[in-house]
Amino acid sequence: MLTKKNSFTEKSINLVSFKERTEYELKYLRSYVVDISEAISEKGDALEANMIADIDSRPDDEEVLVDLFNKEISKLKSYFYHSSIVLVYTLLESSLSHLSEEIKGCTNSKLSLQDLSDNNLIRKSIRYIELTCDIDLKKEKKLYDRICEYQQLRNQIVHSNSRVKGNNPTALAKNAKALEVTFSGIEINYDSWDFHVTDNTLIKELVEVVDKFLGVAISKVNSQIFVVEILI
Repeated sequence: MLTKKNSFTEKSINLVSFKERTEYELKYLRSYVVDISEAISEKGDALEANMIADIDSRPDDEEVLVDLFNKEISKLKSYFYHSSIVLVYTLLESSLSHLSEEIKGCTNSKLSLQDLSDNNLIRKSIRYIELTCDIDLKKEKKLYDRICEYQQLRNQIVHSNSRVKGNNPTALAKNAKALEVTFSGIEINYDSWDFHVTDNTLIKELVEVVDKFLGVAISKVNSQIFVVEILI
């Protein structure tokens, strides 16, 4: 009686198209940051011109008008910059999950990303890559730790409406200070405990961190040789 034996072959993953798409998306994000910064600057100039005109006609209200102007500018900047942070973070989520799908498709792995129980898509994708490729991206400690810090910032923007976390004044003050130390360019309103990203520095940094982290992930996965079962 003949016993059928499984056949195996060595195989690497072709990530050329995936890499090109990722680089294009990052290039778009860099351009988007420049565009929104210019749009904010133009809108700020228009608001400032209106404020000056109002002050000329109502000089006694100058202090109130300047305060209103500063608040409007802060809201305008934070609206665009906060949404940009969420957008860049979403790109990282999407890219890592797509990389996991590329791995599964190439290796015929029975394990899929959905089999892992974790609501954090980035952490789950990193775990999937570790299990299937024996690559621990968390060892890229500086990049990974910074991504985790931005994740906390993103969560406060999305889930806490850009407010400092804390159930009492002491906790609020402590967390506000931590935000200011961790992210230069953040302004805290200590009356309402909301925070505002006031320039594009953080978005630029996050794009660079994501670019480097994805570059490492793609390079490491691309260099792997997999022993793949030939399906007959």
